[in-house]
Amino acid sequence: MIRLAAINGDWCTSLAIIQEMHKCNLQVDHMQYNIALATCVSHGKLEEACEVLATMEAGGGVADVISYNTIMK
Repeated sequence: MIRLAAINGDWCTSLAIIQEMHKCNLQVDHMQYNIALATCVSHGKLEEACEVLATMEAGGGVADVISYNTIMK
């Protein structure tokens, strides 16, 4: 679903899906986070992307090189 939201350019839905996964105690992996990050960045939502990155870092360090490169671009 996150990938579909990304294809449609719907960064808001990408973030909502991740938040819902957290509420349901579902594990969000680095690929799901990175898709949401890329969607935010590609639509100029840097502040939201940085919040996602902070969540990734706080949630056990699932941020990877792709995550940081996405934010830097």
